[in-house]
Amino acid sequence: MSPQELKAAVERNGCFSRDSERMENLRRVPSLDNVTKSSQLLAFHVRAATKGLVKQQFGDKILDELFDLYRKRIEEQPSIFESGKAINLPIVLKHTKN
Repeated sequence: MSPQELKAAVERNGCFSRDSERMENLRRVPSLDNVTKSSQLLAFHVRAATKGLVKQQFGDKILDELFDLYRKRIEEQPSIFESGKAINLPIVLKHTKN
């Protein structure tokens, strides 16, 4: 998803304040030579960032299986580690009160 597509999706959703929106496009971290190691590292980082939310919503019993499946999915698509294919796009949103 490109930054423009993400912004459009947030606007369509309508549940977030536009004045608090902040996006930063960070330089892509160079990939490791080994796709398996790169996949493990990416899955580890995503797990670290989302573990609390996933655990709160679905419980902690699914965490290991979920992120193992995610790692395997990444390994099936090694092209995301090619130059220009993967970006880091942190986003900060403020939920509006309905």
